[in-house]
Amino acid sequence: MNVKRIRRRNLIVAVMLSLFLINVIMTIDTRYSSDVYKSQRLEEREANPSVAVSYVDHAPIDVTQDADFEKEDWVGEGTVISPYILSGFRFNTTGIGISIRKTSAYFKISHCLFIGSTSTTGILLDSLQNAVLTGNSFQQIHYAMICVRTENILINESIISNCTIALSLEKASEFNITFSDFSSTNTAIYAKQADKLLIGSCMFKM
Repeated sequence: MNVKRIRRRNLIVAVMLSLFLINVIMTIDTRYSSDVYKSQRLEEREANPSVAVSYVDHAPIDVTQDADFEKEDWVGEGTVISPYILSGFRFNTTGIGISIRKTSAYFKISHCLFIGSTSTTGILLDSLQNAVLTGNSFQQIHYAMICVRTENILINESIISNCTIALSLEKASEFNITFSDFSSTNTAIYAKQADKLLIGSCMFKM
């Protein structure tokens, strides 16, 4: 009986030790690191962002009230569970690609490409909260993103290259800026009267 108990105990110890070693290996091995994986994805998109996503050319978007979201054929209902989704568009303009102001709906702008000229602004958000900007690319424009009187905004997996100002914040609060690549910009992040900014896992190459 004692021999069986000893064998069972040794088996349990061996299994626990194996699980521990696997966990250590997965932690050390960069293949299992989400930070490294996301950085690799950014590098791939940065190398050729126009190929990484199949974009559809779109005219500038101007939203000034929640009803404007409903007029468009965008996925979502404007709730925290089902935000409106603007995705896969290419904007080539001398003005503003996407302007959203004075709304209360939840929305997400994802995997869009913004190009144009030195007078172009990619995304303008004003007097709103609860937005997600993810996977967007901005190339050779003046302002990539402007956020004024905004709160609770997530910006991640963005690529901003050769822009005068990548992100301008004024009277902004509760921003989470992660896994984004800022390269060859005169100013990466400009903040005035802004607080509660979390910036992590970003690459800055001036």
